[in-house]
Amino acid sequence: MVLTGVNENQRENIEVALERKDLAVIEEMQDGKKILPGSLNNYLKETLNFILKKGKISDKEVSAIMKVARGF
Repeated sequence: MVLTGVNENQRENIEVALERKDLAVIEEMQDGKKILPGSLNNYLKETLNFILKKGKISDKEVSAIMKVARGF
């Protein structure tokens, strides 16, 4: 799920709710910046942030760059 046009007050409320439910989403702030609030394992957060910075990337590229074993 991607939330767009989120202001700072909404972001804080959403983050609290997500953490209580052990969930995470991608939020696109009004200035276009994307953030990942909520609860997510560090390795998943790192991987998702990497993908967001790159824009478009294949699973093979993620595996090679992040040194992740592909088991699927």
